[in-house]
Amino acid sequence: KPRFGVVYCSELAACAQAVPLNKSFAAKQGVKIVYAEAASETAPDYTAQCLGLKQAGAQVVFGYAGTTKIAGDCARQDYHPVWVVAQGAFSAPYRTDAFFNGAAGPLGTFPWWTDGNSAEHAFRQALSKYWPNFDSFTSPYDATSTWAALQLFAAAAGKAGANPTRAAVLRGVYSLGHNFTLGGLIPPETITPGKPTTNNCFYMAGIKNKKYVLPFGTGLYCAPS
Repeated sequence: KPRFGVVYCSELAACAQAVPLNKSFAAKQGVKIVYAEAASETAPDYTAQCLGLKQAGAQVVFGYAGTTKIAGDCARQDYHPVWVVAQGAFSAPYRTDAFFNGAAGPLGTFPWWTDGNSAEHAFRQALSKYWPNFDSFTSPYDATSTWAALQLFAAAAGKAGANPTRAAVLRGVYSLGHNFTLGGLIPPETITPGKPTTNNCFYMAGIKNKKYVLPFGTGLYCAPS
């Protein structure tokens, strides 16, 4: 499905600034942004954007604005694209909304519903004990990204000695080596002093029958640099 549409939030300048990046990245992957339009997060109706997307022939839509309401408004226009959900937007309202059945999106950290290795198992044990219903009132990605960040700090601090300084902790971060994964919690990462760190690898998550799924399995996907 090579024709993409974007409905971005009008409240923040950063949303509009992301559109040129969307178009640039899309071109590198062989897809085209055929529609890009701003909308308010609190708009009472998204029919105009839905009709614009439908007329443009957008097969896949990033609904950055409109939360779950936009999909329902589009469905009333007999328009049913594949919805892309940002990693921070995966949450109970999206998971349980019938119009987001079949939606997909990237995750920068491990999928919170899997239990495939000891690192993921430790997370699930902690959450089941201290925060068993976190998916009911927050974005699960917030929990996994925070957990992974704390594991990164723990790994670095473990190399910093009994009385660690800031510099010692940083040295611990830099000593984690090439393509570390924190036991499988994150895609392979390498942090180099004095250089910005980006990672073009991710997991693909999805929503099917009101459950989170891995539509393409547990493997990582890496976009061309």
